[in-house]
Amino acid sequence: MNNTLFNVLMLAGIFFMLLTILLAGIFIIRMILRAIRRDKTFPKRHFQILSIGGILSVVFLLNWLYNPYFLPKGFLDDSKIIAYGDNEARIYHYTGFIPYKNVRVEIYNKNTHDARTIYYNYVNGPLGIAWLDEVKIQIEGKVLDIRKDTYDFRKDG
Repeated sequence: MNNTLFNVLMLAGIFFMLLTILLAGIFIIRMILRAIRRDKTFPKRHFQILSIGGILSVVFLLNWLYNPYFLPKGFLDDSKIIAYGDNEARIYHYTGFIPYKNVRVEIYNKNTHDARTIYYNYVNGPLGIAWLDEVKIQIEGKVLDIRKDTYDFRKDG
């Protein structure tokens, strides 16, 4: 995903979550005031808006937590392309609007031109990465089979 698009979606998601929390607080206060005044009407419109905000917030959170394509592209460090046979481990760094450092490792097959993200994590400092053989790579102490394994701190960490 494009870095700018990722930043816009993250800001929009955070905005909708904060707005939903604010609306939930207002809704609770209104319900308490209605109970004190013994008003039996229910604020349907407010509840509908709160429900839509809640649904959008849940969709955003689930997408951020479980969608492997909801990752920033990052910036390829040309000095960090580590080749072994037909495969290259390409290391992308990303720092967004929040001060944190993410690293994404993509395995690129030179013959088929297929790319697959196998590792995504926070990294403070240089990334420890080494090929063990043609199909196994060790990244930050985690041994991954490039054919089937992945590591994503959002799910596995």
